[in-house]
Amino acid sequence: MIIIIVSCSSSEKKSEDISLLKVYIENYKDKQKKDSVFLGLDNTNSEVFKIIRKYNSKSEVIPDELKNVFTKKNYDYLKKQMTKENSVWELDFTNLDNVFSVKNYPHKNNLEVIYLSKPIYTVDGEYGLIQKLQKTDENVYFISSVEVYKRYDEIWKKISDISRY
Repeated sequence: MIIIIVSCSSSEKKSEDISLLKVYIENYKDKQKKDSVFLGLDNTNSEVFKIIRKYNSKSEVIPDELKNVFTKKNYDYLKKQMTKENSVWELDFTNLDNVFSVKNYPHKNNLEVIYLSKPIYTVDGEYGLIQKLQKTDENVYFISSVEVYKRYDEIWKKISDISRY
């Protein structure tokens, strides 16, 4: 019985991860005017928590749209999700339009690649946070801000960015 519950919970989280990933990638393609995305499958989500911790400690006034994210209960829950096991994507690329795994390309040094952290969620699952590390074709790496998404029914929408600085 316990195995079935754990399996269902894991499957549900994976479904949410993919749902949020699809929204993130579509926004990225629109913003960057790209038809395709080359995705690296690992990016530690510990960088997400470093940015959150820094933001939380220096912010005197948290904007209304982020107040539910930065409760003590959520902060502790977000921190618990900073694990190595929660940093590697396991994806079926057939369900993602024009998204390709970089490991399938022999000349990947010439590709612009994005490495997305696996999302971390608030206790109620209503907010998801994700961050990007990007490698350009000149082998330059950029770490982005953390993007905060809110789930409205079954649809994720970006509501805010949390800057690294």
